[in-house]
Amino acid sequence: METKIFAAGIFLLLVLNLFPGVLAQEGVQEELTEEKIAQDTMSEVFTMGQKLGAEIRLLQLEKSITRNIIVGDQVILKLKEEGKNTTELEVLITELEALKLEIQNLNPEDEDAVERFVNIKHDAIEITKEFREISRDLLDKGDRLEIAEKIKEMDKNELNQYNERIRNKIRVQNAEIIRKIFDSLGIENEELLTRIESGNATYAEVRNEIRNAIERMTPEERREAWGALKESGVRKDIAVRARIEKARLNINKRRAILLDYLKKASEKIQDPERKARVQNAIEKRSDIIQRRIDTISNRLEKTKEIRENIIERRRGGRQE
Repeated sequence: METKIFAAGIFLLLVLNLFPGVLAQEGVQEELTEEKIAQDTMSEVFTMGQKLGAEIRLLQLEKSITRNIIVGDQVILKLKEEGKNTTELEVLITELEALKLEIQNLNPEDEDAVERFVNIKHDAIEITKEFREISRDLLDKGDRLEIAEKIKEMDKNELNQYNERIRNKIRVQNAEIIRKIFDSLGIENEELLTRIESGNATYAEVRNEIRNAIERMTPEERREAWGALKESGVRKDIAVRARIEKARLNINKRRAILLDYLKKASEKIQDPERKARVQNAIEKRSDIIQRRIDTISNRLEKTKEIRENIIERRRGGRQE
């Protein structure tokens, strides 16, 4: 009996490893190391194979960019009060607005949606990093504390709307993923699937339902179920690597796309004086954008290497 329970536990871990999107939720902000960015990118691309997963990732990215724009606008406002030159920062905010516009115009079902998602995400990381480095030299500790307090008091209605839309889509996606696992394991539990979709089920409930089903299986049934799940997971794993590699190889197309959306975003600036400053500065940013693209290309190469290392570690663990 103990051997059967142990085998069921191992099977369960393998199942949940194959489907990293199981019971996804809004994550906590973590330090953005290169490895963390690479692993996050792989996990995100994994869930973008279907329309719903792509919609979630694009919404999450749009929300993140929107938050950075809100914070950046407050930084610029404070610096203007102190009479400091904010043109460079205004251009970076316009670049973030351009990325947001690109996301809003992107069809999640387009053939290149995943590739563009990967590139937009890395563009946003690089632009935000550049904004922070520039503003850090212009703000003292007191300025930063004042800005933080203002942001706390601001109306977060726009971000809350993103949260609600993301939360609802995640619940539907969770139900879809668990339904596929349940079907592979012969589990019939519509009531639990309904509660997953409404957000009223826990991870423990799902895990126990899967574990109980596995414990009831014969060794042959377990092998057949694992074979079906593994084939699905392996296909997705190969697709993840292919999409990241495609994004890396096509990275140089980004320059023309970025400049086009940057022009569109600058046209939306309401303040005529700011609009003139930004548009004048944009003409000089082509080389800077190219350097950023080169950085992103290197980062995607690193993502590919990390993915290959993870696969090697998994193979090594299975052989032991």
